[in-house]
Amino acid sequence: MKIDFQPAFAVDINHDYYPDGISADFILAPTPDCKQQLRRYGLLFKETRGGFVVLYETSGADGPVEPKRRIDAPLALSFVLWAKSPYLLNYSNLPLSKTPEQIFYLSNRNKALNNGQLLLSADPAGEFVSVDDLLSLRPQRFQVDVATDRDSLVWELFDAQGAIVHRQRVASVGGISSYLVALGSRQPGLYQLRRDGVEQLRFYAADRLVSGFPFGVLEIAVDPTVSNDFSFVAGGGDVQFRRYLVKLQARKTTWEYFVVAKYEAELKPADLTLTLDDPPVTFTRQPAVTLADGSTAIPFIAGTPLPLRQQPLKGIALSKKKGASTPKLDIDSLPNPAVTEVIPALAGKVISRVYVYL
Repeated sequence: MKIDFQPAFAVDINHDYYPDGISADFILAPTPDCKQQLRRYGLLFKETRGGFVVLYETSGADGPVEPKRRIDAPLALSFVLWAKSPYLLNYSNLPLSKTPEQIFYLSNRNKALNNGQLLLSADPAGEFVSVDDLLSLRPQRFQVDVATDRDSLVWELFDAQGAIVHRQRVASVGGISSYLVALGSRQPGLYQLRRDGVEQLRFYAADRLVSGFPFGVLEIAVDPTVSNDFSFVAGGGDVQFRRYLVKLQARKTTWEYFVVAKYEAELKPADLTLTLDDPPVTFTRQPAVTLADGSTAIPFIAGTPLPLRQQPLKGIALSKKKGASTPKLDIDSLPNPAVTEVIPALAGKVISRVYVYL
């Protein structure tokens, strides 16, 4: 009898920041609990370019391919993502306000379908990972305190399948109701805490992750909350290959070019133009400003936000007319903004700034 492995499911991570669209942003690994489940069912985790695949051992017999070990529901396989670059949020269209106490939770529980693609993000219409996927990361034991004018509150804790884990009426003391989330030996995972029937907190509990500052968790579940189309295990226990997709989008920012008069004392705003023909973007010259070092800068601001890309956008041209004692100057392609710094502004606007010294 031969030893044979077949793919059970694969996860591809795409990011349009890269020319080929394949993400190079993460270190991926099964969580400690997932490693136990993989061993239990004879599954193998293998990284691929821009993602990973999980393989299952077949029975090795002739005829229909069957798993050597039956995969039983409920099952949740979780994989942690660590960002390779500290600037991932800068060049991705994701909340800059994300804290170390938050993760992006990506799962087939979301049942998000877009153009036939099985997305692990929450919003199928939006298609990309977004603020909708952001979740609180907590230890498996912590306390929640809320102010209330009621004598008591009913606290309820539910697991990822919607089953109640704990229910308790708690008397308020000094206008504060306190509830202790104590998961004990329960598995790390997705939980929801309700207060008098209203969601108080949706969170991912995992003691081993809270100090590791992960970007996110990918969770592939086999349970009644996951429909057959999104499950890699069919109702009869047979493995049905599924390919899941995570899509990240490049951040668009307002590009500002500050042309600084460092070497040319005669530099006049009216002598400068900054253009981009493809795509056609208008750069509007602003009044001169004085920088912190006392030098004068002439800002040009793009009228249309532009995406940050690994492959630079070419053709941003700067021209300076001939001065009384200085020659005409043409720069065919200015550098693009660096991803190391973006500047949050009002109304969700994000600025990228480049200084050009003349």
